[in-house]
Amino acid sequence: SGSIVAPMTVAMLLASIANGQLIARTGSYKPFALVGFLVGTTGLFVLSLMGTGASYMLILVDMVLVGFGLGFVGPTMTLASQSVARPSELGVVTSLLQFARSMGNMMGTAVFGSILTLRFIPEMQAVLPPDLAAALPDEVIAMTQNPQALLDPAAAASLAIALGPTLVVLPDAADMVFAALRGGLAGSLHWVFLAGACVFGSGFVVSLFLREVPIGGRGEQPSAPSPSPSLSPDLARSGRTDSPPALTA
Repeated sequence: SGSIVAPMTVAMLLASIANGQLIARTGSYKPFALVGFLVGTTGLFVLSLMGTGASYMLILVDMVLVGFGLGFVGPTMTLASQSVARPSELGVVTSLLQFARSMGNMMGTAVFGSILTLRFIPEMQAVLPPDLAAALPDEVIAMTQNPQALLDPAAAASLAIALGPTLVVLPDAADMVFAALRGGLAGSLHWVFLAGACVFGSGFVVSLFLREVPIGGRGEQPSAPSPSPSLSPDLARSGRTDSPPALTA
């Protein structure tokens, strides 16, 4: 899993750096927010179409797309929030933004985790052959209610031992059960990534109505005050405002 998540993290870092440079040069942030939401939505949607036969390179490319989308969206939304705030409210706006992100992470974990759990059993049962499902004992059925056998070697060994009596009737029962577990996990992840793509796509739609304001520090610089017409050029250059003392005989 680390070899898959690491490219996404690197892509996020590179996208954040490039995004900052582009915004600093153009003075506009709305187009980059739209690009980030569009790229992230595309990456998540393609991830939702993958099955158990997806290649590592395809997964890697999609994770890079998601990383670029996140790298463009995160800093841009922070800048957009800070640009519409008064200088005295920057701290409040930034802390509120971080709080909203924390709440979103918590709610997203709960919602997407629930989708993964609720969709796993129906997707696994759809892949499992009916004759094999009828021949499996209740102990094995209970052990296939979650994909732990795909992640935990101890759970996989326990499932293989429990399948012992079934192997006498169906020699390929173990392979078919593990294939059903992989298919069920892939099917449930399809709904998770599809829901994520919908959320990211809604961000793109909302960003279409984002009101762009000038970024602080890029507006017109205040012109220097012109010297008073009553002062001589020499006095204006020296900064003196008083008249030179009169010469006395």
